[in-house]
Amino acid sequence: MAVSGNARARLGEAAAEAAPTADLAERVAVKHLRAPLMLAVVFQPRDHPAIPRWEQLAATSAMASTLLLLLDARGWGGVWFGGPYPDAPQVRKHLGIGEGEQLLGYLYVGTPLPGEAPRPGAAADVRSRLTWLDDTAP
Repeated sequence: MAVSGNARARLGEAAAEAAPTADLAERVAVKHLRAPLMLAVVFQPRDHPAIPRWEQLAATSAMASTLLLLLDARGWGGVWFGGPYPDAPQVRKHLGIGEGEQLLGYLYVGTPLPGEAPRPGAAADVRSRLTWLDDTAP
């Protein structure tokens, strides 16, 4: 679901209603204005004899990640945020999220600031994150 223009502010207001304090509510509302386009990622599981729920969730998550890569390839900036209060009744109602569906977060889409390079991340030691079952592996 695409959220743009004034709809971002209205979504921010719905999320702000779930905040426990007025100060936090103000910050929550503003977060929805960080990018000109938000894509709500909504998981809609279906009963299927061959595709378990976990696999449907994995496919939905992979789709969102792939979309971010495609946006990047076309020169757009994008980041996936869980967003404040994705399960709040106010947010669910505002977005029309049905019973059994789950908001997985938002893809914030915009253009990178001119001259701003991506923040470098620390290189991960891939070997420490893998379990090898083959005793001849490195």
